[in-house]
Amino acid sequence: MVCGVDGSPGDIERVRENLGRSPALLVLNPDSECQAKGVRMPYLTSWDGGRINYDVYGNGRPIVFVHGWGIARVWKYQVAEFSRDHMVVTVDIRGHGDSSGPRGDYSLDKPGEDLTAVIKKLRLERVTLVGWSMGASVVMKLMAEKNIPEVVSIVIISGTPMFTASYRRSGEHLTISKKQGLLKVLFRVSRQYAMGIFRRSDFLKNRLWIVKNCGPWTSLRTMWGYMKTMAETDLTGILSDIKIPTLILHGDSDIMCPVEGGYYMAERIKGSILEILHGDDHSLGLTDPERVNRKIREFVE
Repeated sequence: MVCGVDGSPGDIERVRENLGRSPALLVLNPDSECQAKGVRMPYLTSWDGGRINYDVYGNGRPIVFVHGWGIARVWKYQVAEFSRDHMVVTVDIRGHGDSSGPRGDYSLDKPGEDLTAVIKKLRLERVTLVGWSMGASVVMKLMAEKNIPEVVSIVIISGTPMFTASYRRSGEHLTISKKQGLLKVLFRVSRQYAMGIFRRSDFLKNRLWIVKNCGPWTSLRTMWGYMKTMAETDLTGILSDIKIPTLILHGDSDIMCPVEGGYYMAERIKGSILEILHGDDHSLGLTDPERVNRKIREFVE
């Protein structure tokens, strides 16, 4: 474990040397101070003063993971798997985990800017970005609208181009038949949580870890702000602007983001690979980590 690092180029090189000797957790601490109760979480300060928390594990070609709406700590199985031979970076979206609040800006552009800043601060190269749920929307919007040369591929897990969409098939293609209202979307989300965003057996298996590690819990104001953004976001017109290799993972039992959205994205992101995981729900990384990790590894390597 490394602490007392301010993120300067010299310090980053020193950190990389440490990582070469040990795949242990890397902590960048701008305050150069290890607390008695543990080492502070690494963070960067954005141009607007926001504090963005991120964690770095392992060494090798980097994979950056972006969580979804309301829950930051969802990557435990991916960290355990990929930190063995990759550098794994997990980033807390503003208002989630240990990052500071979004200060009223709940757009998807801000998390994209923060992701870019983390990548550049760590001087990462040949990055694969992995986004789950809302994080998938952040990744797609970023890569459709910006040129981030450090990012060479993306993975979309349980994503959707339009959270409020209903789909219908027209010939061989899916089209959006109508746009649902926010209240109907909230009902769908409530139904997913009522039924269990995790399969019951998986929730029981992971319940203690979820309660202890998915926090700090996101405020209701932040959850409502991002929910409203998701309800108003339409990425359908920019999917074709994603020009890098893309893997789409989607469970066919997903209520939160129905599987039709996966098919829709695959039809419009040129050269993308669509993998439908039969019997899986919205939270693939936690409920079916072996299949998810295998698909990501096959794609990345």
